[in-house]
This record gives sequence, C-alpha cells and structure tokens, in this order.
Amino acid sequence: MRNRLIGYLAAFLIIASALEGCAVVNTMVCLKYETGQKAAKNNCISDVTGNDLCDELKWHKELAVGCLSAWLALPF
Repeated sequence: MRNRLIGYLAAFLIIASALEGCAVVNTMVCLKYETGQKAAKNNCISDVTGNDLCDELKWHKELAVGCLSAWLALPF
C-alpha cells in the first residue's frame, strides 16, 4: 500500500513539474508578445489580461522547482 502511494505521488509530482515547465514557457511567450512594442524593458503588465507576467513567471518557476525537489526527496 505504501509503495503504491509513493508511486502515485511520484507520478503526480513529475506531471506537475512538467506542466509547470510548460507554463513557464507560455508565460515567457506572453511576456514577449503581450507587453506591446512601445513598452519599456521592465514593463511586465500584459495588454491583454492586465496581469503582472513577471510575478506569474516567478511563481511558475518556483512551483516547477518545488515539485521536482519534492519528487527527488521521495523515499524509493
């Protein structure tokens, strides 16, 4: 039972880490194309959604690294 639970948790953490990696790439593309041509280099506010893309990028990076670190800490 314990091994099955650890296996499910490991699979979940790997999938979550991969999805967060995709979210990092998506946010970087949004940062490039949604901030406008006339925007300054430090402008992170999206013209489309109004979200701060730099904060979202930081959050997704931390979550991806956290999921991967938690996977590495599992007792196999």
